[in-house]
Amino acid sequence: MPQLPPKGPSEIVEERRMAYARVFFLGNPSKRDLELVEDDLFVFCRGAESTFHPNQRMSDVYTGRREVLQRIMEFGLLDYATLFQRYHTRGRR
Repeated sequence: MPQLPPKGPSEIVEERRMAYARVFFLGNPSKRDLELVEDDLFVFCRGAESTFHPNQRMSDVYTGRREVLQRIMEFGLLDYATLFQRYHTRGRR
């Protein structure tokens, strides 16, 4: 099978934009869409990096991003009983 030429920046941005639109707004995302969004959020939310920054404000921003990613991952991966116990017993979050 012939290799496709590498994508340029504009094609990468458009592919990511459409993936986000299908995942969050249009519906019917493909497996590729889900992977693109997950990978992008993982980087943006510092999923594998420390949230420390010498500027406390930036550290707080990074921590907030990480919390959003953790919530998405929890609701996508944990079963109902675990989620109910985690969120019901600690109050609504």
